[in-house]
Amino acid sequence: MQRLLLILCASMLFVTLSADEAPYRPCLLTGRVCNADGEALAEAWVRVKGSHVGCRTDAAGRYRLSLRRGTHTLQVTAMGHKQQERQVTTTEGSQHLDFSLTPLQVQLTRRGEGGAI
Repeated sequence: MQRLLLILCASMLFVTLSADEAPYRPCLLTGRVCNADGEALAEAWVRVKGSHVGCRTDAAGRYRLSLRRGTHTLQVTAMGHKQQERQVTTTEGSQHLDFSLTPLQVQLTRRGEGGAI
């Protein structure tokens, strides 16, 4: 009887631990960062807002992040382009999310007559 009770307790503990680990199984988030013309943006940053999790894009604009299941806000930045933020809810397995960044509009003004631009 004690042996049966021990086996039953061990089984319940195993099921409880397995259920608790489920939210920590990673999701592989992949995607591509490009400009408004669809051209790849190499060396762009894809980060999870408020954390140290992030990566740079490769020469083809592709990125890969391993994230816990849940809702995350991604920040994407590239030199000469507006930062973009997007919220994503990750699930177990893999997901794909692409970004298209718009160029920054730089306006130069003159200071006084004959001044520098």
